[in-house]
Amino acid sequence: MSQTRPLRTPVSMALTGAQRGVYYAHHVASAGGSDAAGRYNVGQYIDLPGRLDPALLRAALECTVAETDALRTVVADGGAQPGGAGAAGADAEREEPHQVVHPELPWDGPLLEEADLTGREDPRGAALALMRADMAAPVDLAAGPLHRFVLYRIGPERHLWFQRFHHIVADAYAITTFTRRVAEVYTALASGGSSPERRFGGLSAVVAEEEDYAASERRAADREYWSALLADRPEPALLGDAPPAPAPAVVTAAGGLDAPTADRLAELGKRSGASWAEAVVAAFGCYVHRRTGARDVVLGMPAMGRLGSAALRTPAMVVNVLPLRLGLHPADTVADVLAHTTSRLRELRAHQRYRAEDVRRDLSLVGRGTPLHGPMINIKAFDYDLAFGGVRGTARTLSEGPVDDVSLSVYRGTGGGLRFELNGNAARYTADDLDTLLAEFGRLLRGIAAEGDEPEQADRRPLGTLDIADAAAACGPASDVPGSPVADLVAEAARRTPGAPAVQAAGVSLSFGELAARADALAVRLRAAGAGPERVVAVALPRSVDLVVALLAVGRAGAVYLPVDPGFPADRVGFMLADAGARLLVTDAATGAQLPETPGGTRLILMSRPAEDPAPETGPGHDSRQVPSPGSVADGAAYILYTSGSTGRPKGVVVSHGALANFLADMGDRFPLS
Repeated sequence: MSQTRPLRTPVSMALTGAQRGVYYAHHVASAGGSDAAGRYNVGQYIDLPGRLDPALLRAALECTVAETDALRTVVADGGAQPGGAGAAGADAEREEPHQVVHPELPWDGPLLEEADLTGREDPRGAALALMRADMAAPVDLAAGPLHRFVLYRIGPERHLWFQRFHHIVADAYAITTFTRRVAEVYTALASGGSSPERRFGGLSAVVAEEEDYAASERRAADREYWSALLADRPEPALLGDAPPAPAPAVVTAAGGLDAPTADRLAELGKRSGASWAEAVVAAFGCYVHRRTGARDVVLGMPAMGRLGSAALRTPAMVVNVLPLRLGLHPADTVADVLAHTTSRLRELRAHQRYRAEDVRRDLSLVGRGTPLHGPMINIKAFDYDLAFGGVRGTARTLSEGPVDDVSLSVYRGTGGGLRFELNGNAARYTADDLDTLLAEFGRLLRGIAAEGDEPEQADRRPLGTLDIADAAAACGPASDVPGSPVADLVAEAARRTPGAPAVQAAGVSLSFGELAARADALAVRLRAAGAGPERVVAVALPRSVDLVVALLAVGRAGAVYLPVDPGFPADRVGFMLADAGARLLVTDAATGAQLPETPGGTRLILMSRPAEDPAPETGPGHDSRQVPSPGSVADGAAYILYTSGSTGRPKGVVVSHGALANFLADMGDRFPLS
């Protein structure tokens, strides 16, 4: 392997595509005030239990930084550049921002700071508090420093090595590669040897390769691929019902999958030609589909873009988060989804050098709040075995940067299982929300890789039978529900004749477009709360426009409708809710105040006003295809009616979707089915 000679003078060069995206996002965030100051800081800490030599760590760090161009870099806004060989040329004038790589650190201060916290009541907690405060601190890209390293001593033989980087100089692969190199050099020095020869490549080669790609025919082909794939892109499905908002901070939850289940999942993927990582990505797409009902799922997928390039051996910021578009349906089998996901991932990798920022520009999304993708999944498949001499280090992520919705990081555990870190936008999720999402995803994974299943049985399991809810919270197994339920027929009517009158009550009237928009908005909330096929949603509302909206919303969520008369005696209402297994009860504030106490576990969903609906728009222009329902089979449950109970306890009678559709079809012109 050829070695890159150390720099003798500062060298100026262009930013990589990934760096340009971070540069402009950083300045937009900085203009938003102090709350956004540290939004683009990324980092981790290494837990080091054992006899670590701080002097050796400092020496190893100095050697590694000396061969890491990105960590001796500052970013200038434009104007005159220092001379020297490089992608920018000598003594050039540049209007665009650029980076300057220095032969030595261009700022004062120790490379590795040390802090002894053993005298604190909670040394580890004190260290973590200091780390979090530093992660939130503002960074001047032009002045630096763009990284910080602190070694916290929290016990006689226990240290935490804190690493903070600005995202403009490092992505996850770069941080991992850098940390492993420090461990390697430390180990060599600890054994009495000298520092290993320079291993990393130069940043100029990475920039030069990007500039060659920008002028190539391959870029034009990549652009054509992404434009065609996303020409009819959907509004990305998100896992929560809160409206999209900038991330003021990130909340985190952690979980995992045991080794036997992970092994069965890997075997399941292997039979369909998928790796374990591709199987996990496919499962995550299934989860988004099952939770939201979306049949056109767009995930965010980080693409390293390093194989066969100088970036493979050069720590730098080059990661590219691209949209992975999956078409999913309740009738699809697990094998179908695995094959489809693997095919789409291969396409993505073949065109991964085309920047997501350019995709947004091509789709005219620049300056708009429309996201390019929904939830993100990041498979951390690269090796992260850290040994500092005889001390084994464990990495713990502090921040991977801003998160628009949620971002799932997946690690292969040392024992063969999987470890999950789920980061969420704090403006949209709480830590409890993320715990719920991870628990649901775990149930789906265990359902896909169920113990004792024959291979053919597992491969042919339809998505519609994969449950994400706790068994105690569901009235029965989710089922495959293809077809056109009545709620979807109303949505289709709204698309064809949005301005036509649909419903009128108590002086309030809605057109079909307005009705569909309000029903879809409520359906989104119901799905986020757990509504879905074969799950009962009770509705207690007076005869009103809201009642019609709620009835259609339950159908659009794919759930089973249970009508509850607010005037019923308390014991009858309680019995119906408990007997039907209803976990959601839709009502309004006035009616809800008059209802008896509901059984434990039944969650109230209050009707919102039109202005509060999270739908993209309401009125004649709303397209209900933006909120596709899970669908239903003719013999699937549409609603439950209870007998009067005059001859004993009330009995629930299940009415199928087929029976409901036939009944309404007989009404002819009263309901526009076609």
